[in-house]
Amino acid sequence: MGYFALKFLFTQIYRKEWAREYLPTPRMAKTLPLVLSKDEVRDVLAAIPNFKHRTAIMFIYSTGTRVSECVNNEYGESYITRDNIKGQQKGIIRLLMACRSAAPGSHYEKCDACHYPSKAHNSCRNRHCPLCQHKDKLQWLEKRMSEMLPVGYYHLVFTIPHELNTLCMHNKKVMYDILFRAASQTVLELAKDPRHLGADTGLITILHTWGQNMKEHPHLHCIMPAGGLSFDREYWVHPHKKDDFFVYYKAISNKFRGKFLDLLFQAYLGGKLTFKGNISMLAAKKHFVSFKDRLYLNDWVVNIQTPFGSPEKVLEYLSRYVFRIAITNRRIIEVKNGKDFLRCVITESLPADTEKKRSKNPGNCPGRMNTIKNNRR
Repeated sequence: MGYFALKFLFTQIYRKEWAREYLPTPRMAKTLPLVLSKDEVRDVLAAIPNFKHRTAIMFIYSTGTRVSECVNNEYGESYITRDNIKGQQKGIIRLLMACRSAAPGSHYEKCDACHYPSKAHNSCRNRHCPLCQHKDKLQWLEKRMSEMLPVGYYHLVFTIPHELNTLCMHNKKVMYDILFRAASQTVLELAKDPRHLGADTGLITILHTWGQNMKEHPHLHCIMPAGGLSFDREYWVHPHKKDDFFVYYKAISNKFRGKFLDLLFQAYLGGKLTFKGNISMLAAKKHFVSFKDRLYLNDWVVNIQTPFGSPEKVLEYLSRYVFRIAITNRRIIEVKNGKDFLRCVITESLPADTEKKRSKNPGNCPGRMNTIKNNRR
C-alpha cells in the first residue's frame, strides 16, 4: 500500500517520472554462517523428508563456505595481532575479510529483463581470493586462444626435489624466478638443437606452489606446441616421431637439473638468498656447496604427456590452474583451528611482483601465425 501511495505522490502531485530505484529496499543485517561439522551437516540433511528438497539443499551446501567467511569468522584480526603479521600478508588477510562486504564499497546492478536495480558489494580483486578470479580467467583464456596453432600440444610438469621446499618458502621471488628460467631455457635450447627439433618453439608456463594434498610442492606446468617455427620463419617443423616428444625425457630432466642448480648457485653468490630456521647453516659456503652437490645426485622429475587432441582442450585444461589457490571454497568442510587455516592461506601467497604465468610465442613472431598455418611441413 505504501508503494502505491508514494507512486501516486510522485506522478499525480509532483508530476515527476516514477522509477522503482527511487524506493530504497530495506535489507536485514547479514551475519556470518556457522561452520558445521560433518555430523551436523549429515543430521540437517537427513531431517529433510522430501527427496527433491534434500537434493537441492545438498547441492547448495556443496558449494562450500567461502574462504573470506572462514578468514573473517573470528580468526582474521586476532591472527594479525597475535602473530604480528605485517606487510603484504597482512594486506591479503584484510582484503579477504573485506571481499563482498560493505568495506570496499558497493555498486548497483540492473536486471536486463525487468530493469530492477539491486545493490551489490564490491569484490577485493585479489589474486589469492577464489571469488575474484573468474573474469580474469575468461579474459586470459580468450587471449591465449587467439595465439593457438592447429597442431598438437604437449603438457610438461617440471618438479623440484622436496629438499628445496623450505628454501623456496623463505625465498619465494628468487626461487620461483629460477624455476621459470630453468624450465623455459631447457625447453627452448633443446628445441633449437638440430639433433632434436631444430626450430624455435613457444611455451606457456604456470606456477603451482602446492600439491593435491595442499602441502608445499613447488612445480611448473608447461604447455608447448608439438614442433616449432623454422629458423628462416617460413614453415613449421614437426617432431621426427609424430606421437613422441622431440627429445628423450632423461635428457630434458638432466638439463633442467643442471640449469636450475647453476642459477641457484649464482643467486647464492650474488647474495640474493636468505637462510632462516632449520636451513640457517646453508649460509656457510661449504654447507651450501655440499647441499647443492647432493641435489645433483637426485633424479629430477619432468613428466611429459603426449600431445593433446586440440588447442581448445589444452587451454580449457590449463585455465583451471591459472587463477586458483590451494584452498578453494568447495574444499572447505569445517575449520577447527583458525590459525592453521590462515597459515595455509598465507603460505600459498606469492610476492606482489611475482608472476604466476609466463608465455612465449614461437620465434616471438605472433604476426606470422596465419602464414605458418598455411605453410606447415
